[in-house]
Amino acid sequence: MARIEGSELFDAEWYRATYVPDLSSSLAARHYLREGAARGMSPGPLFDGAWYLANNADVAEDGANPLLHYLVSGRTEGRPIRLACARDLGANRIEILPIVLRESTPARLVVVVHAFYVDVFEELLPHLVRALSRFDLLVSTDQPDKKAALEAAAERAGLAGGCRVVLVENRGRNFGPLVTVFAPDILRYDYVLHIHTKKSLFSGAEQTRWRDEIYRALFVNVACARLAVALLDEDPRIGLFFPETSKHIVYWAHTWLANIGAGYGLLDRLGLRYDGFDEYLDYPVGGMFWARVDALRPLLSAGLTPHDFPEEHGQTDGTLAHAIERAVPLVCRAQGYKAVCFDYDRGLARYDSSARNWHQYSARTQDQALQALCEVDLVSFDLFDTLVSRPARRPDAVLKLVEHRISSEAGRLIPLFAERRAAENRVRARRHHQGDVNLSEIYAELAASGPIPGDVVARAHALEKRIDLGALRPRAEVIAVLEAAHALGKRIVLMTDTYYEQADILDILRNAGIADLFAAIYVSNAVGARKDRGDLWRHVEEAEAVPRARWLHVGDNEHSDIQAACDRRISYLHVAHPAKILAQSGFVRDDGDLARTWPSDLVVGHAMLALGRNPFLGRAAAPYLSLGSTRDIGYAVFGPLMLLFMSWLIRHEALTGIDRLFFLAREGDFLVKVYRLVRERYGLEHLPEGRYFHVSRQTAIAAALGKGFCPDLVLGAGRYMGTIQGLLWNRTSFTAPAHLELDRFDVRLPGDAPVVERVMRQIEPEITAHAADMNARFRAYARQEKLEPGGSYGVVDVGYSATIQKMMQVALGQPLSGFYMTAFDTANAVARDGGCAFRCFDAGTENPETTSLPVLAHALAVEAFLTAPHGQVVGYETTGDRIEPLYKADPRMPAEHVILADLHAGAEQYITDTLDLYGASLLRAEIPLNGPQELLRMLMEGQIATSSEPMKALGVEDDFCGLPIHRVYAAR
Repeated sequence: MARIEGSELFDAEWYRATYVPDLSSSLAARHYLREGAARGMSPGPLFDGAWYLANNADVAEDGANPLLHYLVSGRTEGRPIRLACARDLGANRIEILPIVLRESTPARLVVVVHAFYVDVFEELLPHLVRALSRFDLLVSTDQPDKKAALEAAAERAGLAGGCRVVLVENRGRNFGPLVTVFAPDILRYDYVLHIHTKKSLFSGAEQTRWRDEIYRALFVNVACARLAVALLDEDPRIGLFFPETSKHIVYWAHTWLANIGAGYGLLDRLGLRYDGFDEYLDYPVGGMFWARVDALRPLLSAGLTPHDFPEEHGQTDGTLAHAIERAVPLVCRAQGYKAVCFDYDRGLARYDSSARNWHQYSARTQDQALQALCEVDLVSFDLFDTLVSRPARRPDAVLKLVEHRISSEAGRLIPLFAERRAAENRVRARRHHQGDVNLSEIYAELAASGPIPGDVVARAHALEKRIDLGALRPRAEVIAVLEAAHALGKRIVLMTDTYYEQADILDILRNAGIADLFAAIYVSNAVGARKDRGDLWRHVEEAEAVPRARWLHVGDNEHSDIQAACDRRISYLHVAHPAKILAQSGFVRDDGDLARTWPSDLVVGHAMLALGRNPFLGRAAAPYLSLGSTRDIGYAVFGPLMLLFMSWLIRHEALTGIDRLFFLAREGDFLVKVYRLVRERYGLEHLPEGRYFHVSRQTAIAAALGKGFCPDLVLGAGRYMGTIQGLLWNRTSFTAPAHLELDRFDVRLPGDAPVVERVMRQIEPEITAHAADMNARFRAYARQEKLEPGGSYGVVDVGYSATIQKMMQVALGQPLSGFYMTAFDTANAVARDGGCAFRCFDAGTENPETTSLPVLAHALAVEAFLTAPHGQVVGYETTGDRIEPLYKADPRMPAEHVILADLHAGAEQYITDTLDLYGASLLRAEIPLNGPQELLRMLMEGQIATSSEPMKALGVEDDFCGLPIHRVYAAR
């Protein structure tokens, strides 16, 4: 038992808390040995006994205790233990990584310690010696007597020969010495462990428990230290290893807070492009970590000096050191490495993400928010993104849209965004960055001194106000808190940092129906003070004369609202920005800066509000988001995707010269409706006419066979499983003579292709006659629909292999231009007959089962959404003077058609909501591809919950491949 209790893999407190809370920690080892192991209990978060037995049959056969076996012989034999890994934000998909913990590494290790407290240094040294077999030690401190004491401690620990203690200025705390004094030395090593001895972290209060948790995950627990080194040794892509944020730290510490200015300057100095200052980020909170030295090379080679850091005045935020702390993972990733955040309590390694303590926020309910009103007299509210929000992932995207629109009108690039910002900075500089400025002053400066003509400036000013103010949508759940405060008789005031003038603010409040609820309004440019600078807080406190203990502030901004209130010991209610709620729920934004991503930021805006408008999530664990109806799903999930595809289609240069667009197959029924909606509602009549063309792979192949008997047209159209009779019907609409009994012979394609070809050749005359008739009917239908010989036509489809286009080109004897949502390289085969195949999402040669492309990975969901309210086209018949399509019986129930109608109505509403607000010019912008797909991925992977039971009825029939109906949502 002593061996178990002394092992770094046995955690008595974890074991007790996890399995037997009423057990004394002193008895935990006994419980594990006597019954826990036999019941499959793990001795600690780092050792999974059941997994060890399952992967070591000899140990299981002997009936040995798994941990005891590992400690006695398994470790020296090099047997691996289990590490859980997650590569997604919510850790919803856990992978198992076998990993061997070794006593030594061929890598050169250096431990860098900023030792402010000698007693803590003396305590940590034995742990370092026990965890690491060979390392050098670099120590910094600020006083000569401390230096002497540290050197003596190192000598007692047997480290004198490999230890150097340096006196440093008290600047930059632990990061100052790391990136200045020690940087040249560190660059000679492979891995660095960076730690420090501070007792007061983040809040200024003593946080030894937090520090001890960090130490445990990095080196005090020997297994953790060896795990970190093993990951660095075995995966050259890993550049950083740091502990999960302690549960004692607030979730909003995972933002830049007051460090944005220092962060901009640092990243500019390092030459790193970064556009995520408005996002939550994953970093080693507390500033301690393992790193591959090469991953930090830009930071260590930047030439920073102690004088780049401010003198120490007990700052809790806003310094270069705080910016470096947050930038470490960014530097690592810029070097091409991944960061691993290690959650000791779960034995979980998260790649490029962390939990961020988000449960602290997500578990809150509106009822809890209302309860917070009871103990206060004054309630102050922020305005933008608190009471009202824009359907834009980033507000600056609206200004980029204005720039795009006036540039389009002028026929040249108008650098409105940059010049407007420069004009604002000039006005602020003239005022020595005191007070605040309003929008009229900014545009007046731009007109007076900028390179943009005055009339264009005036147009931009009016356009920005019209679009931006018109975009504001109330956050009903937050307004309910405001109304409750008013009903309770609380004094309510507004505090807002904005360039909009007081009259504009009053209009916003009136439009939201809440103007009469405010006793006072404090607008930054009217008061001449700002929240983010702190002086507006002072102004309101003096004006309202209320004790801070009786004041509650409600806002979204983690720095100017939440940190600022916290620093002043004012109660706060955080209502997170909808974009941050979306991101915390798993949404991955498009790569690049605002200049590239702004169209996507607008395209997903209404979906963001549909999902994240309500800030009171009431969920301690994912999924945090939900959609309540099929119409909501059509709106927020498929609406952005349809908008993206339509934008790609109408912007495509190959559309020039196209006489008419034909939307194919059953997916074309809804796609053509969307195309016509966009074309007609938003004045795009210059685009070619769009028509729904009734066709299927089945009828197209049959028509192509009519140009010449070629079994490969049938056999080369993909896999099939079923009877030969079924194959011929489902791929050519041909019914073989009954006496052949082809319904008795099962085949699989492509393996049985020779068998099927022999059968087809035996009945070639019958097939040829059927195909010739189908070809004549098909050509007549095409002429009727104005797909006539000699014209230049395009076809639009959801895509994949462009089978219908290939067959139509053969059947009609003319090339076509294909426009596909997504297509494989096999679609390029249309070029053999003079055609071309363009794709919005290029699938290349990807496997749909392993692809990272959501529209391909969840292609069946897209097909189920797009399918028409009729059965598959199986032929054509003459009715009077018209050729009409013949449909196979539709296996769907009427209720499924209602579901589809709701989905389609939601998607159409999304398109009109977005384009009515932002204008058709948004369609002419190049929209990045990832964001609008993300909502589909999140729905299908369970990051968006839905209570819509009818969705489970939706399916896709695949008789063409001989497969039954696939119920797309049934497993969710």
